[in-house]
Amino acid sequence: MRKMVFALEYYNKMKKKYPHVLDGERKNDFDMAMQGVDLDDIDIMHILQLWKKDKMLYNFADQTAFEILNQTAPPDYTISSDFLRLPYPCIAVDLIPIELFNGDGMNTVGTYTGRAFIWMEGTRLFSSWETTKATFETFDFDLSTLSVMDDAYDIMVKEELAREKFNDPELILKLLRVQRFADINYFNQIQINRLSYKYGDDGAFIIQSVVRRVSAHEALLHRVINTVLYLNCTNADIEAAEEKLKSGAWASILGGNPDKPIRTSIMQS
Repeated sequence: MRKMVFALEYYNKMKKKYPHVLDGERKNDFDMAMQGVDLDDIDIMHILQLWKKDKMLYNFADQTAFEILNQTAPPDYTISSDFLRLPYPCIAVDLIPIELFNGDGMNTVGTYTGRAFIWMEGTRLFSSWETTKATFETFDFDLSTLSVMDDAYDIMVKEELAREKFNDPELILKLLRVQRFADINYFNQIQINRLSYKYGDDGAFIIQSVVRRVSAHEALLHRVINTVLYLNCTNADIEAAEEKLKSGAWASILGGNPDKPIRTSIMQS
């Protein structure tokens, strides 16, 4: 069964829900709020503003998606914009469902449909993944750090902690008695007690939440990088789909292996 163009479905849904908001120039949070956009919809509206220019979606056959998502990058692989170039400023990809587990392999840290938007802003690589709860989780990574893959997790945790106003990650590592955040498989009660003594119960909870959240996002970062590298390959076996909306109905779906991606477009009736 062919996959539907989920990004176009979201675009049409939001166009109908918020007429004219997606028209014209890119709008900020305040502008959207003034035009009646719900707080829960602002993130996806920002993404759709980027995506609407080219409306590019890559549908991957299940086997190809499986191989991409499960490819393991070497720990010393350098994450750099020199190797990660998007074919368009913002793209949508439709892969296969993803279930992520923490380090002990026992507890789920995130479940996703495999549908995502990927884009660049300056040196930062962004992606937003649709969860099985029909929400989107967005995160980013600074490619200018020229980090190796093995260090990505700690970099992401430290950035998230800073956003939560925890500006001394080295102290947190000392309290947890680990060298790196990547060494944490789960929080034991002794570690939780140490965090609570220093930061209070609320602070300890926030730190644990950050580490768990980044566990999922770092795993997704691997998959973003694999996907972008695959798209960079000139002989990539990509199934490109074009959906045309005509008179309120889907007119056709084109598949195959074209020399270059096919642009999805909306045909106005």
